[in-house]
Amino acid sequence: MLRAGHLVASSGDGRDSFLLLDWRGCPPDPSTFPALTPKGSTVLSAIFKAFRFPSSPILKFSLILTICDGICQPVICRLTSVPQNWQVVLCNIHSIANFFVDGLR
Repeated sequence: MLRAGHLVASSGDGRDSFLLLDWRGCPPDPSTFPALTPKGSTVLSAIFKAFRFPSSPILKFSLILTICDGICQPVICRLTSVPQNWQVVLCNIHSIANFFVDGLR
């Protein structure tokens, strides 16, 4: 099985870059680039709109690819359930998700 993380698109000269997947493989902005979907045990794919940087006609992609022994551990990209009376704010700063919980008094 494969897992991909820290996917970065950059211009040909390397001056411009954009984070598409964080270190866990989660998209900071799924409307720009979705999470990769496994297709069997050796293929990861995503459908996304084409883009480029104005400064360069060349677009480079780089990522960290992990080959798991057996099945890769699942990654949870979003907090799906929250105890009542808690307010959860998800902040993405330099692709590190920080969870702040307000209501613990």
